[in-house]
Amino acid sequence: MNICIGTDGCASNNTLNMFREMSLLSLMHKGVERDCTFLSANEVLTMATMNAAKALNMEGSLGIIAEGACADLIFLDLNAASLFPNNDVITALCYSANGSEVASVMVNGKMLMKDRELLTIDRERVYSEVRRIAKKYLS
Repeated sequence: MNICIGTDGCASNNTLNMFREMSLLSLMHKGVERDCTFLSANEVLTMATMNAAKALNMEGSLGIIAEGACADLIFLDLNAASLFPNNDVITALCYSANGSEVASVMVNGKMLMKDRELLTIDRERVYSEVRRIAKKYLS
């Protein structure tokens, strides 16, 4: 059975935060199993990357860094307080990261955010439109 994790809005606690979902998955299962070694950070990262790609029928294109794969990457500030000191990157991603460490984002080889600056959208325009829509439906 292919076990993977992802986010999709309400079912993901409204955060769309993969770091949070990875941590919750691992910690909940450790508690249920009463075994702190159950479901390692490496296993959780595999579920969030390669297994998720397999579930989407995109095995070999997503969830890996390899020639010919989609260049969908995030670049993290490994000096962020939440990741420091960093003795094990994968463990830090699973248990300590919260998303604020993401400094740059590349999708299909195109930089969408660089050094925390959005390059392809007007954030204020998006916020304004979301406020308008929310006001319309929440009034």
